[in-house]
Amino acid sequence: MAITINEKIQSQIILHQTQVINYANKLSKDISAGINVTNSELADYLKTRLPKITTNINSREFQKQMIFVYKDIKKIRAENTLSIQKKIIDRNIKYYEGMKGQELYFKAEMLDFANKEVEYLDKLIHTEVPLDFNSKKVPKPTIVNTVALGDYSGKTIKQWFTKLADDDAAAILQTVRNGLASSNTPNQIVSEVFQTDIPKTMRSAEALGRTMTNGVGNASRSSFYETNSDIISGIQFVATLDLRTSEICGSLDGQVFPNVKECPQPPLHPNCRSTTSPVLDGVKVFGQRQAIADENFRTEARKLFLSEQADKGLNLKDAKGLWNDTSLKEVSKYRMQAQKKFNSVMGGVPIETNYSQWLKGLSEREQVIALGTTKAKLFRSGDYKLTDFVSKYNKNLTLNQIYKK
Repeated sequence: MAITINEKIQSQIILHQTQVINYANKLSKDISAGINVTNSELADYLKTRLPKITTNINSREFQKQMIFVYKDIKKIRAENTLSIQKKIIDRNIKYYEGMKGQELYFKAEMLDFANKEVEYLDKLIHTEVPLDFNSKKVPKPTIVNTVALGDYSGKTIKQWFTKLADDDAAAILQTVRNGLASSNTPNQIVSEVFQTDIPKTMRSAEALGRTMTNGVGNASRSSFYETNSDIISGIQFVATLDLRTSEICGSLDGQVFPNVKECPQPPLHPNCRSTTSPVLDGVKVFGQRQAIADENFRTEARKLFLSEQADKGLNLKDAKGLWNDTSLKEVSKYRMQAQKKFNSVMGGVPIETNYSQWLKGLSEREQVIALGTTKAKLFRSGDYKLTDFVSKYNKNLTLNQIYKK
């Protein structure tokens, strides 16, 4: 059976998603590197400041000094602003006035990325659809708002970066408190900060970069789906097929939703790699949009009629004359044939091996790696599906909750 247009589009999106993930990994490294450049200054500050702090940890003076240390840590972390701004000197940053540091760098990157994702999807569909048609362009303000105001796992990009900065400073401050309470030397406290807190911040920063990049990519595509909802009959959730796939994404893989609002939009968890793919409606694409090359149903119906007459031995001139004299009822018959042809070429929902089917084909050991011992056993029993392991709100369930379902 010939591959359909929807299958081709999904295949290309899956391939493209691997490139998006690679880009996200690179960008996440850039973000952590931007934070890392302040580590030396942070170490010098702590070694100089800590000996001056009173050792009476129960005093008001101590609490007051801790507040100053917290503010100083956040200030030092933010001092990489100028180096970050140099990276975006050629970018249009008027939408990000008042922002700085990693957030400014990331949002400028994401605005470029969001625009390119919308352009990519539009070009992909026009490449795979066998005739020209007018797709609707996503308004620029919509793309800007997707980046600046989009909700990704409950927070905007700005809120996630604020949380990262707050968590970083709070963790360092707690280590300082504990170290002073234990009468550790400044060098010992700094060593503990760099062995425990800094690596954690780096991991969080990289996870943030990967998660938000995938989020912006998916939100950009969703804006294209919404703008062109009149030619899209559904949106299919596509998870990555490997042992790192979460139960949440695995349970949704292959499911088709009628519109953007009903389709869970990745990221559904930190480091989420899932994406979505549009299911184009053949009749709507070919019949309800003005075709640039005038390849509409009537034109195709005429071609079918002329081809049929040629098979009967009628010359082209006489066949054209006969078409002009054909009744509306006869034309309608050929028009229906044209619609069926276009629907056949477009295809329905792409049918591939979804995550659940893929998981069933793995060894018990691999299933345990993916699900854990108990859930893997439940899954193999056949009494439980992957959807039984997550709630209707796409959250992982505990074992007790699973057995109660």
